[in-house]
Amino acid sequence: MAINIDGRRKELEDARITFSILSNLVGLVSQEIYSRFTGMLTANSILIALIGVSLTSEHPFPWPLSVILPIIGVFLCIIWLLFNCHGTYWQDRYRSDARKIEEKYFNGFKIWRQDSSPYLKYRHLSIGVIIIFIIIYVALLLTATIASQVCLFKK
Repeated sequence: MAINIDGRRKELEDARITFSILSNLVGLVSQEIYSRFTGMLTANSILIALIGVSLTSEHPFPWPLSVILPIIGVFLCIIWLLFNCHGTYWQDRYRSDARKIEEKYFNGFKIWRQDSSPYLKYRHLSIGVIIIFIIIYVALLLTATIASQVCLFKK
C-alpha cells in the first residue's frame, strides 16, 4: 500500500512540474510572439514611410525600386503572418497540454480556461493588422506603377 501512495505522490509531483513547465512555455512563446509582432510592425512601418516619402518627393526613387519595395513589403507581411501562425500554434499546443494535466490531476482547479478570449482577440487583431499592411503595400504598388507611367508620358 505504501508503494501505491508513494507512486501517486510522485505522479502528482511530476504533473505539477510538467504543468509549471508548460505554463512557463506559454509565457515564453507569448513574449516571442509579441516581440516578433513589434519588430515586424516597426520594419513594415519604416518601409511604408520610406515608400511614401519617395512617392511624394520631388525626386522619387527610380521606377524599379519604387515597385520592388512594395513587393518586398508584401513578402515581409507573409513572413510576419507565418511567424504569427507558428507562435500561436505552439501557444495553443502548450495551453492544451496544460489543460489536460489540469483535468487529470487538479480536480476543478482551472488556470487555463477553454474560452481564453484575450488570446483569441490577439490572434484576430494581429492577422487584421497584417492584412491592412498588405492592402497598403498593394495600394503603394499601384500608385508607384501609375506614377511611373505618368512620368514616362511626360517625357
